[in-house]
Amino acid sequence: MEIDLDHLHHAYLLVGDQGEAETLLHSFFQELVGSPDYFAIKESTFGIDTARALSAMAARKSFVGKKIFFIAPETLTPEAQNALLKTFEEPVADTHFF
Repeated sequence: MEIDLDHLHHAYLLVGDQGEAETLLHSFFQELVGSPDYFAIKESTFGIDTARALSAMAARKSFVGKKIFFIAPETLTPEAQNALLKTFEEPVADTHFF
């Protein structure tokens, strides 16, 4: 997989093994891993409360210039999907979802 790190889109859908996807993102964004601008959300059920928390985190200004969200739930509730629509459709600049 190739990603132009200088021209990132706001959202990507990664298909495949969760561990491989996370390793790939760590290699692309190793300078952000462990920083307050890199978020890995790996809950089995992604519900409305998590969706609201993600939206709040996405709205905050980044510390180093870009924010990366790795979202890997087993289940995403319909309420969470609806709550995330605006966040995904109108993201804050330099905020990217995988």
